[in-house]
Amino acid sequence: MTFNHIHHHEHHHHHHDEHHHRHHHEEEEETVNHPPPGLTYPPPPPGLTHPYPHEAAPYAAPVYTHPVPAPYPPADGTHYAPHPAYVDLVTHASVPDELLNKPTFRIFSKAGPDYSLTIRNGEVVLALKNPEDVNQHWYKDEKFSTRVKDSEGSPAFSLINRGTGDAIKHSVGSTQPIRLTRYEPSILDVDVLWTESRDLGDGYRAVRQVNNINLNMDAFHGDHSSGGVHDGTIVVLWEWKAGDNQQWKILRFLRLMEL
Repeated sequence: MTFNHIHHHEHHHHHHDEHHHRHHHEEEEETVNHPPPGLTYPPPPPGLTHPYPHEAAPYAAPVYTHPVPAPYPPADGTHYAPHPAYVDLVTHASVPDELLNKPTFRIFSKAGPDYSLTIRNGEVVLALKNPEDVNQHWYKDEKFSTRVKDSEGSPAFSLINRGTGDAIKHSVGSTQPIRLTRYEPSILDVDVLWTESRDLGDGYRAVRQVNNINLNMDAFHGDHSSGGVHDGTIVVLWEWKAGDNQQWKILRFLRLMEL
C-alpha cells in the first residue's frame, strides 16, 4: 500500500489468525448505564457550535507509488479545550455520523488494568476507569483495514474518542507523546492508522504505528520498576521493550441491553 516495506513483506504468510478473532470472554465486563427515560440535559450554551460538516466532500483515494510521509506539524503547545461533558452527551456533534451507532471500546495496559486511556486537557493520558466518562470510550474504525496493513500483515484501524471526535495520531518520534487530530473518516491518513501485534499473553497486544511497527504505544514510566501507572500517566511511542506498559487491550464495552 503506502509503504515500500509493506510491499516487501507481502509474501509473509504469518498473518496471525488469532489477531482477527476476538474471544467472547475477552469482551469488557464494564456496563454502561444510560440515563432513565425522561432525564434531559441542559442545551449547549449559546454560540457553542462545532463547525464541522456532517458530510465530507467526495474523496478520491490516493494512489501511492512512493512513501510520501505527511509533514508533521511543528511541536507546539496547542491544547484542545475539552468540551463540557453534557454537550457531548446531548449532541456528539463532533463525532462522525457513521460512528455514532458503533460500539465503543476501553483501552488499558497490562501495567495498570484499572486505568483507561482518555483525553485530558488535550493530551492522551491514563485515568482511573469510569465507564460513565465519554472520554474513556473509543471507536475503533477499521474501514481501511483491507487496504492498509503493516509489515506483518496486521490490518490497520483508527481510534477515535467518543467525547471529542479526535483521533489518536502518531507522535513526532520515539519517546514523544502520541497526539490528537480532528478525525476525517473520508480521508486515508496514515498518521492515524495503528495495528495490533499477535496475542502476547492473556489477550494483551502491542499497539504500533502501521508504517513502523518498531514504535509502540507506551505508558510512560508505567512499568513497575519506574513507579507504575497512575492517574495522569501520559502515553508515548517507544521502541519495543516487552514491558507490561507496552501491552494493551482494546475491549468492547457491553451495553445493558446486551446482558
